[in-house]
Amino acid sequence: LDDKPGFDAVHRARIDIKSRRVFVEKTGKKYREKAIAFQKAVLTEEKRLIGLLSPIEDHLADEESRIDEEKARIKAEAEAKETARIQARVNRLFAMGCRFDGLNYTYSSIVAPQALIKVCTDDQFEEFCRKITEVIEAELAVKAAEEAARKAEADRLAKITEEQNRIAAEQAKERERLATESKAIQDEKDRMAKAAKALEDAKL
Repeated sequence: LDDKPGFDAVHRARIDIKSRRVFVEKTGKKYREKAIAFQKAVLTEEKRLIGLLSPIEDHLADEESRIDEEKARIKAEAEAKETARIQARVNRLFAMGCRFDGLNYTYSSIVAPQALIKVCTDDQFEEFCRKITEVIEAELAVKAAEEAARKAEADRLAKITEEQNRIAAEQAKERERLATESKAIQDEKDRMAKAAKALEDAKL
C-alpha cells in the first residue's frame, strides 16, 4: 500500500494496456465496417448474378424435363407398340386353335415357346403359322373325306331303305291283291255251294 513507485508503474501499465485495447477496438470496428460493406457488396452482386443465371437455369431445366418427357413418351410408345405386336401374334395363334400351357403355344405336334413367339422375326413367326396352317388344312381334308364317306354311306343306306320301302309297299299291295282275289274265290265258292245246295233242295 505504501509502494508509490510500484503503484505508479501499475497505473502506467494499465493506461498503456487501455490505449492498446481502445486501438484494437477502433481498428476492429473499422475493419468490421469495411467487412460489412464488402459483405453487402458481395450480397448485392450475388443477387444480381443469380438474377441473371436463374432464368437460364430454369429454361435449361425445362428443356431437360421436356427431353426426358419426350424420351419417356417415345419409350412408352415403343413398349405399347411391342405389346400390341406380341398380343396380335397371341390372338392369331389362339384364332388358329393353339393352346397355351403357360410356357408353350401348341397345335397338334407343333410347339413354340412363349419366349420365342416374343423375340422371333416376322418371317419366323409367319413360318410357324404356315406350319400350323398346313396341319389344319390336312386335318380339314381328313374331316372332309370322312364327312364325304359318311354322306356316301348315308346316301347308300337311304337308297337301300328306299328300295326296301318300295319292295315292302309292292309286297303289301300284292298281299292286298291276293287277299282280294282269295276273298273273291271264297265268295264264288260260297255262292256255288249255296247254288248246289239250293239245287239239291229243289230235287227233294
